[in-house]
Amino acid sequence: MRKSIGLWLIVVAVIAGGIWTVLYRGHSLAGSTPQRLSQVTIAQAANTLLYLPLYVALDEGYLQKNGIDAQIITSGGDSQAFAALASGQVQFAQGDPTFVAISHSRGGPGIVIASVLDRVAFWGVTFDKNISPFTNPQQFRGMNVVTYPDPNTAYVVQKDLDQRASLVLGKDTAITQAAFGTELGPIQNGTAQIAVSIEPTVANAVQQGAHIVFSYANAWGPFALTGLMTTETYASQNPDVVQGMVDAYEEALQYIRQNPQGAVAVGERNFPEVNKTVIVQAINRLVSENVFPQHAVMSQQSWDAALQLREQIGDLPPGNYDSLNDQAYGLAAMQTAK
Repeated sequence: MRKSIGLWLIVVAVIAGGIWTVLYRGHSLAGSTPQRLSQVTIAQAANTLLYLPLYVALDEGYLQKNGIDAQIITSGGDSQAFAALASGQVQFAQGDPTFVAISHSRGGPGIVIASVLDRVAFWGVTFDKNISPFTNPQQFRGMNVVTYPDPNTAYVVQKDLDQRASLVLGKDTAITQAAFGTELGPIQNGTAQIAVSIEPTVANAVQQGAHIVFSYANAWGPFALTGLMTTETYASQNPDVVQGMVDAYEEALQYIRQNPQGAVAVGERNFPEVNKTVIVQAINRLVSENVFPQHAVMSQQSWDAALQLREQIGDLPPGNYDSLNDQAYGLAAMQTAK
């Protein structure tokens, strides 16, 4: 009798063990959070709502899903973020992607693996009710426009639009340079007519009675304003982690477009000091004007436009920098296969 009971217990244990193994394997193969996560640090140029794709990737678990445990540090600028990457302090940097081309022109490292912002994310706002919205830059004639200081992209873009419209700076139009966060001051005190600003400052100004008169995002078109970068050495040694980062950003971009309420919730969690209405309007504008790209893989048109501007202002010598973007590293195939 005891032998029968003992044999039966062994059989039950074997069956239970088999069931547990099948369930465990099924759980692992189903693509849930991997058991071991690769720890990485991402240096972001700034803590801004414009970087929502990164915060969605983190908050909604897309980074963990793709095997990544990410820590975010704020470096305080594009050059500082890239410097942290180039020096090996971090594995990834988020900021101006043209820094990889500038780096290579000086013998340094860097590649772009994903697009974060695909337009110049600036809008012209005014409190002057006599100024109506316009699309032709010739209508900047006779106006004083506030931008961030040269060589910030806002200043360069405004200057280039003036030149395209055959407007002589200092004669037909003027640019007032203001520090970040103070750009609305000159239009509030009447010393300038239009201020170039970013979200959520734009949406907040609208709440205060301003209106948008010019979209630089629409006027300029595809432009690689912000990208996710790493080094060639890290990419070659950690291809799965790099691909996982791209996958996470792709999923985050799709989430923002398909789940606007969820995207707003992420914005609220990361920027509790900003009014929800402002966040809603800001995100809607960033999506509708394609500032947030359709996909994580950067388009050649956007890459070329950003490099052309850098060459034009003398920051980058002319050359072929196509080998430095994500498509050159075979990351585009992942996106089209999704």
